[in-house]
Amino acid sequence: MKWPATAEELKAAGYHSTGTGICRSCSKPVIWATTPQGSKMPLVEVTSSDALFDAGIRLFQSHFADCPNARQHRKAAR
Repeated sequence: MKWPATAEELKAAGYHSTGTGICRSCSKPVIWATTPQGSKMPLVEVTSSDALFDAGIRLFQSHFADCPNARQHRKAAR
């Protein structure tokens, strides 16, 4: 799957929204989604000045891509 993605692309790939929340480490608002594999994933809306954004198309990406504290949320290697 390519990122960032539209809501329609996420749904077609098997992701579904489970609600909203706040990142515990940086306090940004996030949208919680369940991945096709059943994992929970925080998403954020991408802000951009490109043509897609100007056309009203909303794009989303993993919050791990922009959270300044993403490392503290990673699971330890097994």
